[in-house]
Amino acid sequence: PGGDFIDYTAGLYYDTSTLKNSRLVAVDGSFQGLFPSIDGNLLNPALPQGVPIGDVFPGVTSLVPVVTDPLLAYSTNQLGRNHEYILDSESYAAFAQGMINITDEITLTLGLRYTKETKDVQSTQFLTDDTSGYDAGSDSFYLAQVQATLFNTYAYDYKQNRETDDWIPSAVLQWNYSDDSMLYASFSQGFKSGGFTGADDGQPDNLPIGAWPCVAIPGATSQDDTVDISSCYDPTNPSDDFQFEDETVDAFEIGGKHQLLDGGMTFNWAAFYSKYDNLQTAIFKGVGFGVTNAGSVDIKGIEVETRWAATDN
Repeated sequence: PGGDFIDYTAGLYYDTSTLKNSRLVAVDGSFQGLFPSIDGNLLNPALPQGVPIGDVFPGVTSLVPVVTDPLLAYSTNQLGRNHEYILDSESYAAFAQGMINITDEITLTLGLRYTKETKDVQSTQFLTDDTSGYDAGSDSFYLAQVQATLFNTYAYDYKQNRETDDWIPSAVLQWNYSDDSMLYASFSQGFKSGGFTGADDGQPDNLPIGAWPCVAIPGATSQDDTVDISSCYDPTNPSDDFQFEDETVDAFEIGGKHQLLDGGMTFNWAAFYSKYDNLQTAIFKGVGFGVTNAGSVDIKGIEVETRWAATDN
């Protein structure tokens, strides 16, 4: 509805979405069969230079058994991690905006929006090798040890949820001081809801990076040693960096829009200042990107745009 003094609009908003992401990351410790020919000195300076690693450790075809503790306790060519991430989001909003015609030249536009969002996530990962197959998780102790100490990768099963809401105001004062020019000043707030990182590496339960606190359950041979991860860390408890917080911004702007030279030139300008808190930023983690909060950021600047029609054509 509108009128001579005030025009306004109001509405409701609803959105729901599901994000699913499945990823398998595999590492070929045999380097496509080249591992036995690699100079052993490159892996360990204590080994003689120029002697292939296959001569130092006969029958070893992969890097994996060379990096286990104890040495050669576990033999496989390939190992991997299988990760599934499912995020369900639901968002509600109610908004209203009114333009008050204070005079024929001056208008004040006020807006307010209320937003509420809920997010539920399940992030599950199991470890695999070419013995168990990539579609099934393995409880091999040394598989988990190598993944943790070399790649900061663990088995886990997170189920988390979060809820956030915010009031978002805005105001614009506009002065049309001539038929060809106007000046304005504006203030607005905004927010971007927090969430859960989709990165598949990273330690659970706030373990130190690359830590391996577990003890082997002996099998018939070391190759058969297994692990009960729930006895040495909580696979359902993510570390603090799994969740990131809401990002908020306060934005200020003044500017003008002008028609000059009988409409032959357009000249627009603006000066702006924005202050962000809990800025959400992407960081590279292992083989993918995660999201974290970077703290406070101030952005300010001046923008000028002009266009000139030099001739009638």
